[in-house]
Amino acid sequence: MRRVVLLLVATALPCMAQTSTGTAETTGPCSPATTGNNNQLTINCQGIGKEQGDQLLRILNRIAKDQIDPKLVLEKLDEIQKGITEIRSDAADRKTKEDLAERQRRTAPAIHVVGLVLHENGMFQTVVECTNDIPFEFRSVIVTENGQGIMGPPNGVSVILGFTKFFPSSQGRVLRFEDHVNLDRVANGYIELRFTYRSLSYEELHLPGHFALITRKFRLLSGGSLVPLDGGLEQVQYLQ
Repeated sequence: MRRVVLLLVATALPCMAQTSTGTAETTGPCSPATTGNNNQLTINCQGIGKEQGDQLLRILNRIAKDQIDPKLVLEKLDEIQKGITEIRSDAADRKTKEDLAERQRRTAPAIHVVGLVLHENGMFQTVVECTNDIPFEFRSVIVTENGQGIMGPPNGVSVILGFTKFFPSSQGRVLRFEDHVNLDRVANGYIELRFTYRSLSYEELHLPGHFALITRKFRLLSGGSLVPLDGGLEQVQYLQ
């Protein structure tokens, strides 16, 4: 326990220059324990070290010397404390957001290729469901037997596009996009969808499960419908 002694000078604070005796009963970390003669007030502070005690003593002596209104001092201390609390709260919020962002960067996308739907004029729609909100980039290719590319307009060249980013959220976790397929190039009605995805943090972190190839296999019937050849079970190959 650190005992801080404040000398109140009669000429500086006449209203406090009275000599008093007896015991002052107060509570709190710092409380006047006794009052005595010679205009001395003894304050006992629990858990206060020497450095903190010296600082408190300088503050109290400054208040006494300059006759600063204690009420004004307390108001300013309340303002300072409020500012400190707000700064700490902002720092805590920022730390929480940073932790959340880091967890998101290290979480793999959860993706399920629902299927492939044939529309008119050789347009195929791919439907993908996401079961979490981890953003990713993807590339989709449709081939036939022996991996022969069949994307593109009739008499055109099959083109493999680059990666496209997708940001799933609670407002939308279903990804739909269309590709044109040259049906004349389909061999024996065999259609294979190859959907490649990787998290946006993969290039930096190279974490397992963040880069994968999903394959779905179908048979194209004469009526234009697609029948799954994989029983609706996608094949997932994790890449490095």
